[in-house]
Amino acid sequence: MSTRQRDRRPVDFLADSFWAPAEALRAQYNLDVEILPDENRLRGQGSIHLVNPLEEPIKKLALEGPRYGHGSYSVHTVGLAKSERRDEPVPTVLTLPRPLESGETVVLKLEFETRLMVADEGVMLLYHWYPRLWWGYPTADAYRVSIHSPPSWEGVGSGQPCGQFQWQGQGMRTFGAALGSELEILRKNAGLTRVAALSRRTNRAGAERLLEIACDVIHVCRDEFGFYPHSHLAITPGYAHSVGGFNLGTGVICVHSQQDVAAQSDLYWQWIMAHEIGHMYWGEHILEKGSDFWMLGGPNHYAEAPGWLWIAMGLYVDWMYFRRRNLSAAMHDKLLDHYREGMQRGHDTTVERPYEQLEDPGFDYNNVVVHGKGFAFLMALEGLLGQEAFGRIYRRCLREYGGRRLGPAQFQLQCERETGQDLEWFFSQWLRSSRYPGMDIDRGEGQVQVKPRGGMLMPAHIEVQFDGDKVQSGLIERVPGNAEVILKGSGVPTDIRMDPPVTHVASSGMKNEEA
Repeated sequence: MSTRQRDRRPVDFLADSFWAPAEALRAQYNLDVEILPDENRLRGQGSIHLVNPLEEPIKKLALEGPRYGHGSYSVHTVGLAKSERRDEPVPTVLTLPRPLESGETVVLKLEFETRLMVADEGVMLLYHWYPRLWWGYPTADAYRVSIHSPPSWEGVGSGQPCGQFQWQGQGMRTFGAALGSELEILRKNAGLTRVAALSRRTNRAGAERLLEIACDVIHVCRDEFGFYPHSHLAITPGYAHSVGGFNLGTGVICVHSQQDVAAQSDLYWQWIMAHEIGHMYWGEHILEKGSDFWMLGGPNHYAEAPGWLWIAMGLYVDWMYFRRRNLSAAMHDKLLDHYREGMQRGHDTTVERPYEQLEDPGFDYNNVVVHGKGFAFLMALEGLLGQEAFGRIYRRCLREYGGRRLGPAQFQLQCERETGQDLEWFFSQWLRSSRYPGMDIDRGEGQVQVKPRGGMLMPAHIEVQFDGDKVQSGLIERVPGNAEVILKGSGVPTDIRMDPPVTHVASSGMKNEEA
């Protein structure tokens, strides 16, 4: 090592390496795509325009290729003599021909191709299908996309339609689209938001019902939160053998099994649509910080795991919708059941854990922890803070973090800002331990004894109705040594209620009784 290299500070070496800014840089994607239907492939070209708004120069960028369909791509930096071709989605570092100084723009020229995901009835899905800049976290970018397909085809995509198979939009996490032959598009307005459903003519009734539900959900969300984050929403068919749905891209929801809407209850479809629209707020409008991890299993295995916070906050949208429409809580009770079952089997339900443990946790972590415990966490937090205070926090996050990343630490600060309370005791127990909120209830003639179990210290209000007597009430404190209540009355206890109800999600016979 030369004397000059030896004298350099570590920060100088860091400046020469790839690094991501604390706040995301927003790029402009221009993509022009040709569909090759006989091969179920697409071939495209385009450009990525990136302006450096920072004071520091940028020397390196990272690119990821199409994640699905065994795609490949080449990139040519304007001013760089040769192209670099990649055949894997794992992010790779590209050294710029010269540092991108503050205020300057770099243009990356792209050529790429990949196989298409083909859903049932021949609907082709464009999902994570193009090369894009990689920062290690999601970003909200601008897009202008043109797709060349057979003239008889129909399709829907992310953003605002600006021509036949052309879309554009701002603040989009990803661009997704669905298209195919012998399809039609049904349209309806939900206030300022235009909603479209891609459908087979033989399934028009089902598509019309999903369209109606989606518009109703958007109306309720706009009334509750003050806005809906996108001007357009599209619904597309998925796979007949699957359940649920997923975000195909910003503003595009892929719903499975909709080919036979009558096979499921209307309550189910209301839940699916409200749930996926919830992720248009959480996951698309607000990006998550701290859970978009990659390379689980080493540098040759590229994957993402769902972030628990945006799942939980999205679930709150469909929970809110169900309460506003006085619908059954059966769908949400199933989420809590997953959490209960996980505890009964003694699983480690710690939410915030090392990536290595998430690669193979040994159980259905997605349903038990991400969805089940994540939903229980929000229900417990709303019960602790009160519905009005929690609603103010929720709406403030939606206003202040649009197009930005929100992580658990920022969310905790918002809760403490609203209440003026230190809530570390709550967040630490729920997120960084496997403790659970359970209660042992010993009832007898003229007396009920309630004592927490599971190691989690949570305040709870208890009410007991005794036969022939007035209601007796008490408060379980979260302070160690004070977490027990004995209520006495006349006769036999006939009804016992707790607030918040999620406090007693556990039942007797747990394996992990101690933290």
